[in-house]
Amino acid sequence: MTGKESDLQSQCENYLTAQQITFTRIPDAVNSAIFGYGSNIPPYIKRLISSMTTGVPDLALHKAIGDTPYCRTLFVELKTKKGKMSLGQKKFRDKVDGNVTICRSFEHFTDLVTKFMEE
Repeated sequence: MTGKESDLQSQCENYLTAQQITFTRIPDAVNSAIFGYGSNIPPYIKRLISSMTTGVPDLALHKAIGDTPYCRTLFVELKTKKGKMSLGQKKFRDKVDGNVTICRSFEHFTDLVTKFMEE
């Protein structure tokens, strides 16, 4: 992939929306509102939110398990060709037993999603 990670993320989110696949992410706007622009949010609230969001993958895809109220989740970290996982991302990956897939291209992402949805 050439370009920015944010471009890949937009492509992937548009694809998931078009395919009507349920997914979640922490919007960049949340992080910007909390950590940027001289926010008046108390420091202890910033630390609490940071501890909950640091390292969370870019996307979490959800697939229902039959007629149960449960779902399977696939965590996806989007990176450019040379992009590396941060320490926080590695810690999150370790907490979920390595269940985070790194995607470096839109084609890899669509293949991954197709396999996930067919399982």
